[in-house]
Amino acid sequence: MNLSSLLDWHWRQSMSEVEPQAAVGFGIIAPQLLACLRQMPSEHQARLHVTANRDVLIVTGKTALLPWIDGIEYAAPDTFAPSLWLPTRWQPSLPTELIAQALKQRYLRVPYLLWHQPKVIIPLDKQLPVSPALLDRIEKYWEEA
Repeated sequence: MNLSSLLDWHWRQSMSEVEPQAAVGFGIIAPQLLACLRQMPSEHQARLHVTANRDVLIVTGKTALLPWIDGIEYAAPDTFAPSLWLPTRWQPSLPTELIAQALKQRYLRVPYLLWHQPKVIIPLDKQLPVSPALLDRIEKYWEEA
């Protein structure tokens, strides 16, 4: 999904500190993040949720449980529009309530991750608990994509 056709706006660096609630890995970072999840103890994995598509892997959970690898970025729900998740280091130039309202009118699924680079909108409504079987399914999906 692409938001640029809906409103005229741009990204700017965030000046506020936001506690991450998601780890986001695009491109070559995504398989590295998957490998990192595989190395976690099962009780740690069970406290995280994951969603993926062809280009990205998103892991959600409490800040202290989120994985870290080189190149990973983090996201969190916006304070003023909780259905809108944003990168912790970037914010849109428009009020987030306005963006969330525009997305709600255009798409039926919530919550969303609105990302700065690549500029995409990713639904977060299909997050599943992390398990070895789910990680295998994601890896197989990527191999076949």
